[in-house]
Amino acid sequence: MHLPVSKKLLILAAGVFVVGFLPNSQPVQAQANGCGPAGFDFIVPDGPFTSACNSHDLCYDDASVDQGECDRRFQSDMHTICEQNYSGGQVGPCKAIADYYYRTVTNFGEVFITLDNRNISGEIVSVNARRIDGWWGDDEFEACVTFKNNGDINTEYDLQLYSASGTLIDTEPDTYEVNLQVGESTQECVGTNWISPSISDLGSQYKIVLRVDAPQQSLLANLVNDFVSVDWHVSNTP
Repeated sequence: MHLPVSKKLLILAAGVFVVGFLPNSQPVQAQANGCGPAGFDFIVPDGPFTSACNSHDLCYDDASVDQGECDRRFQSDMHTICEQNYSGGQVGPCKAIADYYYRTVTNFGEVFITLDNRNISGEIVSVNARRIDGWWGDDEFEACVTFKNNGDINTEYDLQLYSASGTLIDTEPDTYEVNLQVGESTQECVGTNWISPSISDLGSQYKIVLRVDAPQQSLLANLVNDFVSVDWHVSNTP
């Protein structure tokens, strides 16, 4: 029986939610078991993508290939399957499901990847720091930082600003961390907040720390942030 595209997407979304929160305290060894974790094909249907899912499982177990490359191969394999098995107006819906599977693994795949011998890292690429004139009081400070995921697993990052004495001044983003895929870079700015503290509270130097949320083997464990510092920048206060 062929389910309509909308129903397949609904089933997949439910599967990602349920399966992702299953506790698993042991490292997950990727195995070729089709789409989704072993035993849960009824939640994450293989459809025509069994061979692509099997290849993706094995790729996640190969530490010589980063997650981004595994995910791109997965999407390409599924698109090829759609083109080879469907025609006309059926190709588009097939590729839409394939792209949904692809987005799912790019967002949640690190939960199921084998973490042994993986590089979970990040790099501060550049820092643009400046003093901002205070109109009615002490001057303020802002540093805009470009950083990059130079590891081989998609994961989340934040930045922290410290004073010369080691006092935490600011953390950005202050609500949700920045999710970066392998090789991707972005920019965030940290600084004083126009009320308290101000630039004088930094002292003669400031320190910016890039932190990564090290992925765990279940989404439930990932709800508890376990950030580790992966890079830092120290410079004189402008």
